[in-house]
Amino acid sequence: MTFFSSRIAAYAGKPSWTPNDLSTKPIIWLDASSTGNFTVSSGKISAWKDISGNNNNMNQATSTLQPTLNTSTNLLNGLPTVGFVGTSGSGNYLDATTPSAFSGANVALFCVAQPNAYNGSGTSYVYGRLLSGWPANPDDYNQASGILYTAGTSAYNKYDLYRNSAVQAGGAAFTTNTWNQLGFTRTGTAIRNYLNGATTTGTDSDSTAISVTHLRLGNNAAASDSAYNGNIAEWMLFSSAPSVSDSDKIVGYLAWKWGLQGLLANSHPYKYQAP
Repeated sequence: MTFFSSRIAAYAGKPSWTPNDLSTKPIIWLDASSTGNFTVSSGKISAWKDISGNNNNMNQATSTLQPTLNTSTNLLNGLPTVGFVGTSGSGNYLDATTPSAFSGANVALFCVAQPNAYNGSGTSYVYGRLLSGWPANPDDYNQASGILYTAGTSAYNKYDLYRNSAVQAGGAAFTTNTWNQLGFTRTGTAIRNYLNGATTTGTDSDSTAISVTHLRLGNNAAASDSAYNGNIAEWMLFSSAPSVSDSDKIVGYLAWKWGLQGLLANSHPYKYQAP
């Protein structure tokens, strides 16, 4: 074996970059690409296992409220995804009791999601909770220290971050029934929204620190206009906001993993290669 071929062989098994290589690591990381990351019965998910190493699994004990593990339809890049069915005020959801680290001024969420058209009636707006966090009563929207990140569907197709009854940093428009790589970071009161690598920025008008004891993915028990209807491929929550360059790496990682790199702008640092 020559020197160069031995060097190639030495690097052949090197793992690719993942968000766990960051100094700021996710506190909850949900990945649908492996069926081993779930507790499933008859296709219904009772637990989506956290792969961050923090054991913050998302759970649903009630079978009629459990989302579905998609292994033959609604795949993305040939990989499994999770399907949520939601109508106004009801639908599939997963819960977790948050770690004590989830408090303070900084937070970030990155995910790959496909919000579908609202399938109910009786209201013009339905807010699909991609992140719902509250400190006491199950109400993310009206609580000063709560947080809400939605894919609003029907008449309002935007991804929005809410704090204390107000949307922050505007919203990013999307088309229903399409996959997107999306998320946000909050550093102090500075907000940065991500949609397929493109960003919008703004300031959180509510400087109250986030302090939550429960998380929900899917809906909010206190809201009659709440339900996520669609699919999710990957979801990761951070209790400290990654830097802009690290956020770009996360965006690139998710885009290449799930075959969405074509949605990145030509100027994105990971448009043409994975991080």
